[in-house]
Amino acid sequence: MAIKLAGYTRVERSLEGFHPTADYVILSEHLERESARIILPPRGNATTGTVVSVADGVLGTLGLTEGDDVLFAEWQGGRWSFLDESKPSGVINVLIMTSDDILAKIRKEEED
Repeated sequence: MAIKLAGYTRVERSLEGFHPTADYVILSEHLERESARIILPPRGNATTGTVVSVADGVLGTLGLTEGDDVLFAEWQGGRWSFLDESKPSGVINVLIMTSDDILAKIRKEEED
């Protein structure tokens, strides 16, 4: 069951039961404009996020894995809200988008 709420479509299930297909990626968007040593202008065309889940094809092609930080085209992807008891709000908000909208993988400091 899905309910449309103020920008996010709420799914009355946990995200654990969902795995993206084809070339889709599930991301948790960073809401602050300064993240991973990148300062994004207030009116920038990109934002950052953390990979929550990737389709098998994306894993091989782009080398993305869960937990990777990425730069992606702003305003892309569908916004979804899934049940998550570990969060204070009881939900996790994610974006589900095609891997074509991912602009770069952000290396962690120890990888530099």
